[in-house]
Amino acid sequence: MEITYIIPTCGFGNLKETIGSILNQSIKPFEIILIQNGVRCEKFENIRSIYLVKNFGYAKAMNLGIINSRTKYLAFINDDVLLPPNWAERIIEEFERDEKLGACSSFIKREDGSIQVGSIEFNKFFEAVEVPYFNEGNLLNFTAIILLKEAIDKTGLLDEDFFSYYEDVDFSLRLIKNGFKLKAIESVFAIHKESSSSKVLRKEFYLFKNKHFTIIKNFGKKFYLKNLLKILRGDIKILKKNPHFLFFYPFIFLRLI
Repeated sequence: MEITYIIPTCGFGNLKETIGSILNQSIKPFEIILIQNGVRCEKFENIRSIYLVKNFGYAKAMNLGIINSRTKYLAFINDDVLLPPNWAERIIEEFERDEKLGACSSFIKREDGSIQVGSIEFNKFFEAVEVPYFNEGNLLNFTAIILLKEAIDKTGLLDEDFFSYYEDVDFSLRLIKNGFKLKAIESVFAIHKESSSSKVLRKEFYLFKNKHFTIIKNFGKKFYLKNLLKILRGDIKILKKNPHFLFFYPFIFLRLI
């Protein structure tokens, strides 16, 4: 079974460990594509590297990997993730059981053994939140995931307007709209070492911005306006810490015109 592994990096993870865990898979990788997003990394033998002169964001990096891939299955792996040897084998079994499956992830554990994320669902404020379980209809986190290339071809590439965060939420919703199933399995875990690849303030801004864009894009303007009070209530906690985020509201409302 041929799998291409795509690893985006901004230089904050531990690539040597991540690549080592990929090479140690029971299903050996067909190819590993390393997207160097504005950084120059050490050279790895038999690793295909694509260098970007600056950080263009997660979605653009992954799209370059997708465009340059040549296999039926594509694995998206963060540069600070360790995979157990049966990770790919266990996930591929799920694809073989269900021909409608478009994407399948494992659960993600922290280094201390606690579950970081099983899947993603919307809370009452329409914020996409990570939860330690998977229910039918939940969305997938892209920390360590395998996607069917056919599903990507039908759904399209990741939306580069997101730059970072919520692109997995958006793409999960688009996969469902195109008739594909999603699944997260907890019988095998990837370990996320949680590097400090994003500054907290920058992360909070992208989560704030991309929440609004995801709702408008995937559920429509009428839905957004109907639920605007709930959505804004969810913003209050963030705005109390970062009142300057208020400047972004005009850009949100421009999307409604």
